[in-house]
Order: sequence, then structure tokens, then C-alpha cells
Amino acid sequence: MEEKRLLQYIRGELSSTEKKEVLRRLRTDPGLQKKFNSLKARYVAEGLGENLPGDREYARKRIIRKARKKKLYRYTGIAATVLLFLALSGVYMEKMPSFLQPGQKGLLIATTSVGDTREISLSDGTRVTLNANSELIYPEEFNGSVRNVELNGEAFFKVSRNEKMPFIVTANGVKVKVLGTSFNVKSYREDEQVETTLVQGKVEVGREGDRETVILKPAQKATYSKSGKRLKVERANTRHVTAWQEGRLSFDATPMRQVVRDLERKYGVTFVLRSEKLLNYKYTGTFNNAGLDKVLNLFTISSPITYNIKNKDTIVLEMK
Repeated sequence: MEEKRLLQYIRGELSSTEKKEVLRRLRTDPGLQKKFNSLKARYVAEGLGENLPGDREYARKRIIRKARKKKLYRYTGIAATVLLFLALSGVYMEKMPSFLQPGQKGLLIATTSVGDTREISLSDGTRVTLNANSELIYPEEFNGSVRNVELNGEAFFKVSRNEKMPFIVTANGVKVKVLGTSFNVKSYREDEQVETTLVQGKVEVGREGDRETVILKPAQKATYSKSGKRLKVERANTRHVTAWQEGRLSFDATPMRQVVRDLERKYGVTFVLRSEKLLNYKYTGTFNNAGLDKVLNLFTISSPITYNIKNKDTIVLEMK
């Protein structure tokens, strides 16, 4: 397998089918595993891999794309709930991927498309609800000392209690360790921040490979900035954070740039925000299983925002 293909996997550039093929090869080829781990370690160590073959051009293209965008712009037993926003940027764990831990039988990948949700039962009894446009990578059976899963997108976890085998979610170099807790995870590559919101129980949050961690209390949120590489803890409105499980979209002083991302994932359309002022406008409101037309009309009633439908897939938002 070419080095380029492994790098594409590390960056999160492959489709679900392509990922499955790479993972199948990794499970059966020790030499390829060694090569993969070496590439990944270098990628992380070099700060998004600027010195890896082809990465300078990759980084340059990412910067260009970002610039263009700116222009237009829930462990049977102890019940608990945590919501985790994990914004992936393609940087993975520095160690062997959790799903390739020795002793684990096989790898499964669960996915959802735009506007869909899906419920999954893991081998330990843990139940997971995936939100739209999400992907969960997990072993067919959990073996060893820990239960590791990886997520891109958003999911709500009800984790089965097992004090001898902690449950860990990893994404974008961030690790969330369950300490007698059930939690929800959201991790999209295009989001800048990694947010963990605790409703009940206790979780430990920190960067992968970093000894510094924080333990959250209920109704607290830990926000990790990818660009700033800092973790901030603050109060959170947990009802707004977990509303998606009931089909609702709820926002509490949320910047419009994040609001439209959530709308795009739910309705499968593209939003264009015409001004920097609108990008930073903070919107508060709840859409109860509403259709797109109703959402757009509510925007005009509850905020200084107007809309124009250019075609069936593109909606332009402007300030009044």
C-alpha cells in the first residue's frame, strides 16, 4: 500500500469504503502497521505534518480553502450524560489506533448520512446514537484493559459500567475518559472547537498524549480550540446541547457560522453568509422537528436575518 494512501487515511480524506480497506490491510499486515504508526507519529510531531511528503501543498490548499470560505460565509447502572463536540482536523492518536489494539477481533464502522440518525449496540452493552453525517469506528468485541472507540461527527453514548475496563473516546488528539458516566459525542472535521458538555456523572478531558486534563462537573463544558491549543471550562445549557436527540435544533447565543453548519448537516443544503457581521451574529432559538421552510421563516421573525433561495440547494443569508 502506498505511503500516500496511508497519509490520506491519517488526514481523514478517505471515504468509508476506502477506510475499511485500509483498516483491513492494517489488521493483517504487521509491516504495514509499523509503517502506518511511523507516519502518524511524524505527522503529529511535526504539527499537522508539514514535513511529510506532500503535506506542504496539502496545508497550503487547506489555508486557501479556509480563506475562500471566509469570504462568503448520552453505562447501564450509574446513569449520566455528556455531550462532546469533537472537531476533527485529521490528526489521530500518537499510539496504535485504539481499534487496532492487540486481542480485538474485528473492526466495524457505523455511518449516517445527512439528516439521518442511527442507534448502535456495542459488544459490552453500551448503546450509541449517531447524529447526522457521522462515523463511529469500534471493535467487534472489546478485549484488553480499555474500551476504545473513535468518532467523527456527533453521538450520544449510554456506557455499560465496567470499572476494570474504562471507556475512552478519542478524536483529533483529544481523549475523553469515562469515569462512571454516560455521554454524547459530536466530532466534525470542519469545526474549529472541541467541546465536552457534562450533564451527569464525571468525565476527564485532555489532549491525547498530554498529562494535563480537566474533570468536569455536571452542567460544565470544556472547549478545546484547535488553533489555540487551549482548553477552557465554563457553564453550559445542557438542554440546548442534547436537543438533537429528540429531533430538535436548539441554539443558545450560538455564532451563525456554527448554526448554519448544523442546519447543513440536517437538511443537506448549503448556506452562504454574506457578511462578517452575520458570521459572528449570535443566534438563540429552537426548531422543533421543523422543515427547512419553517426554519427560514423563523429566522426572519426572531432575528435581523433575511434569506434568498438561489436554487434548491443554496440559501443566501443576509442581515436586514
